[in-house]
Amino acid sequence: MHTTTNNTPSRSGAVAAATVIVPVAVFGFGYGLARNAELTAWIALVALIAAAGAGITQALIRVVQR
Repeated sequence: MHTTTNNTPSRSGAVAAATVIVPVAVFGFGYGLARNAELTAWIALVALIAAAGAGITQALIRVVQR
């Protein structure tokens, strides 16, 4: 028998944490390796877009499942 649990709060917390942590980590990593501000900015932008996309995807999945 399969039981489901509602992990929505922890998932939203994880997405929120990733939205903050990932760009900071990518910025630090990119700056340390490349020392090129433009490259670092692009990497951080891609990370932010990916984190936002994950949150939007989760929201759309919730709407469709209702």
